Amino acid sequence: MITDSSLFIGGMEWSIILFLAIILLLGTKRLPQFARRVGKVVGEYQKARSEFENELLRMNRPINISMNNPPMKTSINDPPIKASTNGPGVSQREKLETVARTLEIDPHGKTDDELRQMISSKMNQ
Repeated sequence: MITDSSLFIGGMEWSIILFLAIILLLGTKRLPQFARRVGKVVGEYQKARSEFENELLRMNRPINISMNNPPMKTSINDPPIKASTNGPGVSQREKLETVARTLEIDPHGKTDDELRQMISSKMNQ
């Protein structure tokens, strides 16, 4: 019985053959430079992959909006904010300002409670 066992080369044998081929092609003087370059490329790849994974996780994270802490008031010189009143990132303050502008009420310099009172009085007219 004839068996052909000469072609059974495993992964470890291939890595040794590859390493010897690199030494023969580059020589012993350029091998450290090649290793540094490969190390930099692998490091950059891992950094980019990590940033990409973190960005995906950040985008898939649910957004928690606290309605108890309205955002800081904008200055008088800022242009009016055009915001949808039902979007996921819209705060209670922005909703109040949008409704106030719709009813021709200037929201600048007014607290949330003052805006609510002015809106309700304007709606009742």
